[in-house]
Amino acid sequence: MQHHETVPLIPVSHGRGIWLYDADGKRYLDAISSWWVNLFGHANPRINAALKDQLDKLEHAMLAGFTHEPVITLSEKLAERTGHVLGHCFYASDGASAVEIALKMSFHAWRNAGQTEKREFVCLKGGYHGETIGALAVTDVPLFRDAYGPMLQQVHVVATPDARQAEQG
Repeated sequence: MQHHETVPLIPVSHGRGIWLYDADGKRYLDAISSWWVNLFGHANPRINAALKDQLDKLEHAMLAGFTHEPVITLSEKLAERTGHVLGHCFYASDGASAVEIALKMSFHAWRNAGQTEKREFVCLKGGYHGETIGALAVTDVPLFRDAYGPMLQQVHVVATPDARQAEQG
């Protein structure tokens, strides 16, 4: 947060593919790549058409006691891709929330298995997982983590595997 005071914000007007543009038409490579942009680019026609179509039907419904056809279809496709090994799908609204849910599910799985002493987590050196409290706890990026360090659960940080050192084949 403190960096917003010294680094000027760039007001962007639109995006196309991997580029963000300001009002003067100057383009910036989107190296942050939030949401699906890292895979499909800004203003992807296929994604935009699907979003517009869905907005005309149902823009949002909590999955707490409700379901709907798109989530049923996606869940069936995910189950099929995993060979039906996974019995349930749990959806989150964003990456940080997904990390929070994963941490909670891990905690509950061990508790339900009678191993209540299993309460510690591991994260990869340099890994980033979001800015909610649990996600920050398993983030190893000082820029995001340091300001909140005293309120975060301590985790074990392990070295990130380096694919460049892997054996060929």
